[in-house]
Amino acid sequence: MLAKLPTLDELGHKGFNVSIFHGLYAPKGTPADVLAKVNAALKEALKDPGVRQAPGGPGAVVSVTDGRVNPAEHKKFVA
Repeated sequence: MLAKLPTLDELGHKGFNVSIFHGLYAPKGTPADVLAKVNAALKEALKDPGVRQAPGGPGAVVSVTDGRVNPAEHKKFVA
């Protein structure tokens, strides 16, 4: 069904790019050691090519190329 729809380029939106981001969040007051363990597990998981390809689809790219994998940098980005 979607194959019959025009692309954004065909609609005149040349070079249109959609980006989304995800983050892991914990309740205020979560102990720092727990946050550190969760963040370490996230970083380890992102090393696995299967994890990075899982949400993929046509044109989808999972890219973690900046400091936002660190809690303080992600907080700044969201703010």
